[in-house]
Amino acid sequence: MNILCLTDAAWPDRAGGIARTVALEVEGLHKLGHSVVVVSRRLKPGDPEHENRGSYELFRFLGPAPGALAPFTYPALTLLRLPSLLRKLHARFGFDVAYTNNLFQALALRQSAICIPSLYVFHASTHREITIDSTQGKYGKLRGFAKLATHFIRPIEQNVLLRSSQVLARSEFMRSEIESLYGQRASNHVAVVPLGIDNDTFDFADSTTHARRALGISPGVGPIIFTARRLVARTGVHNAVLAMRDVVVAFPKAVLMIAGTGYLEERLRQLIAAEGLSENVKLLGFVTDKDLVSYCQAADLYLMPTQAYEGFGLATLEALSCGTPVVCTPIGANPEVLAPLDPDLVATDSGPCAIAMAMNRWLRRLPDAAVRLRCRTYCRDRFSSGSVCKQLESLLREVASDKTNQ
Repeated sequence: MNILCLTDAAWPDRAGGIARTVALEVEGLHKLGHSVVVVSRRLKPGDPEHENRGSYELFRFLGPAPGALAPFTYPALTLLRLPSLLRKLHARFGFDVAYTNNLFQALALRQSAICIPSLYVFHASTHREITIDSTQGKYGKLRGFAKLATHFIRPIEQNVLLRSSQVLARSEFMRSEIESLYGQRASNHVAVVPLGIDNDTFDFADSTTHARRALGISPGVGPIIFTARRLVARTGVHNAVLAMRDVVVAFPKAVLMIAGTGYLEERLRQLIAAEGLSENVKLLGFVTDKDLVSYCQAADLYLMPTQAYEGFGLATLEALSCGTPVVCTPIGANPEVLAPLDPDLVATDSGPCAIAMAMNRWLRRLPDAAVRLRCRTYCRDRFSSGSVCKQLESLLREVASDKTNQ
């Protein structure tokens, strides 16, 4: 098949979970014998409009200049600039199916009048994400713009869900989210395919020793809890810090290492100092993909302290693939992913006390090589990229072959 892949930002232009997921799946589809053209927005002025990356071709269209208003101007600029590019690319490549990972790009595809079936990936509700982030302080003085935007985005999202040939959700939680927001009609043509993980990149470590040495972590430090999260309210990093108050009572040398950036960074620094946790909580900032693997391998425990709206959680797979058990809150798809491995990995609620209780329970066990191997095996058997890409290929073939979708 000739596949058109639309995504907000291509990896490694952006290091986020969706960008990494799309890159892994594009690579997998190429290995299965398909030709893929990826279209994304240009994040930096110096990025070329076209690159041949070997396994796929990448085309970038000009997005908004970085700044506070960029999230609000992006939809309009996408609808203005993308349709004509898509028409040119379709004339050149003759696409059989579109694989769309962004709401506004899905709308631009429809406006381009290209007659190809489309698979729309519902990673999360754009409408609901903006609503949650707005109430939790992400947009600051621009909160009014965000609130106004949701009134336009909700009908767009509903329309894209109803008009796409097929919709792909990454979890049963996200399938139920579609029905909750837009009714059974919108959820009737939803398939569920989980995220996948590159088990070779996120390699298994039966102990934490080598990774800690590589990162320069002192042998006397620990146990170590690690999390890589955007520093925003709904990811729960605030409660993760508060949970450490109880953890250090049982484990005085315990350290929570938090990788990531976001608007809460300064408030978290103030909270850490106010709680007297400067020796027990470390903000790492942005970490490279190589160091991300090392931190996952070095940790005794990985933490997913989500407070709202976890559509799947790629970070969970990254940790499990390295052999590190993951404690999570019972939010979104977290229990769906982790409870089959061990129900005790799921905290009773999303508050700091429950998070601390769950972490302490696992830290007392100090997961050994057998536990780490069980985590790795569970992840490999259920979420390997090869298996997930075959499921995705099958779904794309089904969409492309359905003549009623043309």
